[in-house]
Amino acid sequence: MAVFFTLLFIATAYITPPVLFGPLSEYHIEVLLGVLGVGFSAANILRNRFEETPQTYPFIGLCMAIPLSLLVGGWLGGAAGVLYGFLPVVFCFVLPAANFRKVVHFRWLVVLMVLCSAYFIYNGLHDLYNHVIPSDFLYGDGELRRVRGLGFVKDPNDLAQVLVSLLPLLFLWRKRSWLVTTLLLLPPIALLVTGMYFTHSRGGALALMATLIIALRRKVGTVPAVVLAGGLFFASLAVGWSGGRDISVEAGGDRLDAWSVGIELIKHNPLFGVGIDRFTDFNDVTAHNSVVVCAAEVGLPGFICWTFIVFAAFRGLMAVSGWKQEDEAAADEPAHDTGLPSAARMQLRPLAQALPRGPTPYLQYARVAPAPVALADAAPVPFARLARTQVSRAVDVAAQLEIRGMARILVCSLTGFLVAGWFLSRALSMWLFLYCGLSLALVRMAEAAGMRPAHDSFAFLARWSVLLSIALLLLVYAILRFRSLTGH
Repeated sequence: MAVFFTLLFIATAYITPPVLFGPLSEYHIEVLLGVLGVGFSAANILRNRFEETPQTYPFIGLCMAIPLSLLVGGWLGGAAGVLYGFLPVVFCFVLPAANFRKVVHFRWLVVLMVLCSAYFIYNGLHDLYNHVIPSDFLYGDGELRRVRGLGFVKDPNDLAQVLVSLLPLLFLWRKRSWLVTTLLLLPPIALLVTGMYFTHSRGGALALMATLIIALRRKVGTVPAVVLAGGLFFASLAVGWSGGRDISVEAGGDRLDAWSVGIELIKHNPLFGVGIDRFTDFNDVTAHNSVVVCAAEVGLPGFICWTFIVFAAFRGLMAVSGWKQEDEAAADEPAHDTGLPSAARMQLRPLAQALPRGPTPYLQYARVAPAPVALADAAPVPFARLARTQVSRAVDVAAQLEIRGMARILVCSLTGFLVAGWFLSRALSMWLFLYCGLSLALVRMAEAAGMRPAHDSFAFLARWSVLLSIALLLLVYAILRFRSLTGH
């Protein structure tokens, strides 16, 4: 039930309660689903010992920084709505981290997100080609009309950000046969790319390029991956991906001027910020940069907590994806000394598939060995026990390889989401914290599968989070200084 309510809450938050529950949505049914999810997940939360997880304390710090920013900023009138809007972030981080323990849980999440995305894309294209004005699924009423969603993805850029991060997750359904994989994944890939195209999101196009580079660099090398992704990027512009708009840092609401306002807000309110969702009280448009908006609205301590959570997620995924046995040969050896020579062990492995789970006399299986095994070399351990050990270790190795592949997929998704976030003000998006929660769940799965990925200390993560936060703000400042000196 815990997994069921987790998936139902995420689907409800994505596609919005009115779509799923109609008139019942006025009773805030999404909050009820989240509370039920936490209730059914209580045992898993306690079992996972979240107090030992480094991300837990920065997440609590971020949850505290938000109401403090409102209190110090003096915007108590809107506090209830802001805190209510932050609940999906909490649920999307905690519930998957506590409950997702199998590959199938990740796969069902992908199915739900694809179906919700298909709903938005279908309705947007339907209204676009039937000239429906106004439309809840289209942004703009002039020549450029862009597909969008509802709720948290009501902006076309938000929908593109989710779609580009969802593309790599489709490969959680890949199969051993390339033909089956192609037939299975090609339709949803075509659907998501089509949806991204009709959002006409320039940030989404750049995020897709970054995702392709990360995904392809292991296969073809970094330089060929950059060249291929760059070629596809310019080809997308040629077919009208941006909707005829320029691709530049300046384009889109005069971003750099908004960045300047954000830097000034950080200087004057470094500890608590100006209050969440209050950036537009000081500027006509938001900064279109998650780093600037997060630091300006919740203050530097809250921004460091945010950076810590994201950085720790990346470090955990990279540790899992790069994990290897210290001794590859040991991975193929039985867990105890069998006394069999290596040649005999090689003969025994093909029998693993045929072994029952119950005890079976040794000589019964000696008769069906694919090649003769000298009884003089027989192990002190019964053969059935030996073969079952080989089966168990083979299953563990297969699970470990699958988990490593899942970690690489999540790295691609998180990269695409954050690259798009550089051009959007979505630091506190529920989708970002969903992926961080999934990364934490995957680390737990790796440990349960017998893997021992390296764990960074809290001090290491805190130190580098502070340095990374400073580096990100300095990068923004350097871009502004370059524009000031060059006049561009």
